[in-house]
Amino acid sequence: MRASNGIQLWSPGHKTNVGAKACFSTLLILLTVFGFTSGLPTKLGGTVALNNPDTTGCATTFALPYSPQGTSQPECPPTTDNQTSTQPRTVGADQPPNLSLPKTVISGIDNLTTDGGVVENSPDNLTLYNNRLAVRLLGNPVPHDMIIGIDKAPLNSSALWQVQVNQGDSWIPMSATSNSFHVLGTNSTGSSVVRTMTLENGQISGVLSIAYKALSTGPLKWNLEFTPNSTAQYRFVYHWNDSDITPDSQPISSTLTVSHGAANYTLSWDDVPPSMNTTLALNPGEALLITNIGTLVAGATARLDPQLLDSGPSQATAHTPQRKAVYDSKGGYYYVFYYDGMQLRYASSNNGVFWAWSYMPNGWPSWNDMYSSPPSVYNSGPTIIVATGMNSNPTFNCQSAPCLGIGQAYLYYAVGISTAGTIAWESNNGQIVQIATAISRPCYNTTSSCSESLALRNVSVAFAANGNPAFSYNFYASGPATPGTESATPAGPLRAISE
Repeated sequence: MRASNGIQLWSPGHKTNVGAKACFSTLLILLTVFGFTSGLPTKLGGTVALNNPDTTGCATTFALPYSPQGTSQPECPPTTDNQTSTQPRTVGADQPPNLSLPKTVISGIDNLTTDGGVVENSPDNLTLYNNRLAVRLLGNPVPHDMIIGIDKAPLNSSALWQVQVNQGDSWIPMSATSNSFHVLGTNSTGSSVVRTMTLENGQISGVLSIAYKALSTGPLKWNLEFTPNSTAQYRFVYHWNDSDITPDSQPISSTLTVSHGAANYTLSWDDVPPSMNTTLALNPGEALLITNIGTLVAGATARLDPQLLDSGPSQATAHTPQRKAVYDSKGGYYYVFYYDGMQLRYASSNNGVFWAWSYMPNGWPSWNDMYSSPPSVYNSGPTIIVATGMNSNPTFNCQSAPCLGIGQAYLYYAVGISTAGTIAWESNNGQIVQIATAISRPCYNTTSSCSESLALRNVSVAFAANGNPAFSYNFYASGPATPGTESATPAGPLRAISE
């Protein structure tokens, strides 16, 4: 029971405890309010500037449908790093990282150095080619060009650019007293060779430079430059000797076409300026394309750039079996074998995008025809074997009748080891290119000459159970011979299987 008139004494710390409880309650209320409002999107005065140490004078904005209009600051640029932000830039999650997903890779070897090249048989015997045509360039003692047919045999067709000088109203040819070749090489646009000749006629002389370029697009382009030592009237003359040229071979729109079997060879001068007055003269077995230079002073240079193209089929790329591919699963490299128009090349790649190419080793036969030349390629791990046939057309001339000759056809192969995108070709008795088998066939005729055709076609190669290469092929023969006189001669321990 409490007395009403009791005396209350002072208690130390009584008001301090009351104040502490009030401050603590107020702090809890403030923390609750601040924690609730910080999660709401707001826009004060148009924008809310966040603390961005890398950006000056910019603000990251949060828009609300009912936010008031106001003056906004420049927006901050997006971040370029992959770090997760510590402050929200928009309502919701951060942007996903830049993922690098797998993509489909379409492989091809079209970006390799284009088909074509130069074969240097000697300083005075070069063959310039692409996958459409080939021209043999011959030097001393009689400079001229020879067109090579689709079977890589010279056609009965030769030609050369000449310069004629006008003397006493007569055009006199200037004879070549020297000839030299300079191979410029092969790139993505084609293969190039420069022929330089010194021409003379009496006291008049000059230098004729002929730049040949077998373009990757097919045509053979010439760029002619002639510089005389005397002022006179000159003209360029393209002298084309071909048994299929007749006076009835009518040019069409600055072009002349001569047919050789399945191929058509067209001489075109449609890019020669009309001011140079170009004419064509046709005689039995020859065509003369004449382009007037006019009066050319000593030391000046006249230029011309016509072209020759083949409109026949490209034998090196026209048929599917002529490109073969294998994969070295141990080394992780693809190898593609293909003809560039005359020679067999191979290219390697470990990703199907970037390719490096190389030629087959010396001694590998050049392109013959679409039946014998396509390679057969087989690999077992890093060991790669390549095989091909050949086509032979010998003619035997005897002193008297009857005539007997022996023709042969060969099957070639080479074995190599794949090493990091290159092939180390194995040598046997100093020879990398080996002969697997040789087939002999006599050619017999009652006259003093005999001709025949021999071919090993449709060659296929694999490894037998004992580890040795095994071959299959088709033997073709045509020409006069005594039946049943063919013989096959295997080379070494290899086994030849005839279909």
